[in-house]
Amino acid sequence: MCGEQKTWLISLNWWLNNHTRFQFQYSESDIDGGLMNGANLDTGATIKGFGARAQVDW
Repeated sequence: MCGEQKTWLISLNWWLNNHTRFQFQYSESDIDGGLMNGANLDTGATIKGFGARAQVDW
């Protein structure tokens, strides 16, 4: 068994003008179960992440 992973995310794109854009993203994953080196690891984990990006076109 490989366990189970559930992930959701939300993103925001903001165009400041025709040449500048900002992007933001937040995601959260819940991981349950799975095997590691033959042992059942059913402790689970929650992973949260945030990313940001700025883009300029000239």
